Amino acid sequence: MFVSLPLSAVFKKITRGHFHATAKTLTLGSIPLISCKQGGSGVTDYFDVQDEFTFENAVTIAANGQPLTSFFHPYKFTANDDIIVCVPKEGILPETILYVVAYLNRLKWRFSYGRKCYRKKIDKIRIAFPAKSNVQIDEVEIRRNFPLATKSYLPEKTALQPFRSQLHRFKAFKITDLFRLKRGDFHSLSKLIEGEVPTVSRTSFNNGIIGNFEPPEDSRIYPAGLLTISTVAGDAFIQMDEFIATDNIVICFPKTEMQLETLIFIAFVLNRQKWRYSYGRQCYKKKLEQTVLYLPAKENNEIDESLMREAARNTSYWDYVSNSLSE
Repeated sequence: MFVSLPLSAVFKKITRGHFHATAKTLTLGSIPLISCKQGGSGVTDYFDVQDEFTFENAVTIAANGQPLTSFFHPYKFTANDDIIVCVPKEGILPETILYVVAYLNRLKWRFSYGRKCYRKKIDKIRIAFPAKSNVQIDEVEIRRNFPLATKSYLPEKTALQPFRSQLHRFKAFKITDLFRLKRGDFHSLSKLIEGEVPTVSRTSFNNGIIGNFEPPEDSRIYPAGLLTISTVAGDAFIQMDEFIATDNIVICFPKTEMQLETLIFIAFVLNRQKWRYSYGRQCYKKKLEQTVLYLPAKENNEIDESLMREAARNTSYWDYVSNSLSE
């Protein structure tokens, strides 16, 4: 059974971060500062901060950027003032905190740049917890779903790799100049039969894959390496395997042959624009056709795939992506 509870069931203190103009007020040091950045656990840089302005073993929630983006920080950190910090009650298991973070991130579609997640809205959010018969949170059940040790969630502080210092220039490209856009083939997931083919739907997780099913009648199995975009929140993914797709997905077919690294770069640019969409302003195909992408360009106004290749290969996940598609 499940029970719906507010965040106060797990957290004893919900407050805002301390800093606003960090570049002007802080000096570089060893304490990670959490901002509304979506990647790297939200860590924007490391600063010298007094203990009274730090937190530890807490959850951060972005009020801005991509609102409700949440991370668990089992270490000492500080935060910007557009970050909501949730300090757990004594005795709450780390796995329960991770469960809350995962649940919050599944609710990000409710918010956008036009509907930010300010402090007052947090009290209205409720989490569905596995529960015992006495309606208490079943932390043993939650622990079964989060087997990794806490250290697995520590950020890695690594030196940036050198990147091209002089970019030629960027140019605006309409998405329809680069891709032929097509919606997926079917709507209802409830009529599908479990099978072997990854099925892409509007979920924001697991590369948009909702499960593996048998292709329904009149649907097409699409090849790996295509870019897909959710019509709900605008999430862009590169599909690593052959797949089928619901009509909540727009599939992008390159008009000319593109390198994998180019597609990854374009997916990055698209995901930087997700703030434009929310449940009330969904990313339907007609709206998507008006999307403009600012991409590196050569002097002849063609996209600069060599620069995008350099950028994509300078990421921590490149080896995994390239190996997966070459298998």
